[in-house]
Amino acid sequence: ILALNPIPGQEAKNAAFLVKERAARLVEDSESLAHQVQHLLDNPVEMAEMAAISKGLGRPQAALKAAQMVLGA
Repeated sequence: ILALNPIPGQEAKNAAFLVKERAARLVEDSESLAHQVQHLLDNPVEMAEMAAISKGLGRPQAALKAAQMVLGA
């Protein structure tokens, strides 16, 4: 994940969490974005590690579980 200028508030917090967990990199502009994309393409092991961390952090059923909690199901 390459996070480019996340929206202040919750999205910035989400990006910071992902960076801390090493699942993402924060980029500030299109030049940095291009550099990071090229870096990851040149380092497939690093990109695979980031992908594995991201997958481990994922909660694919989170929205369903939240809806069930709200509905009392």
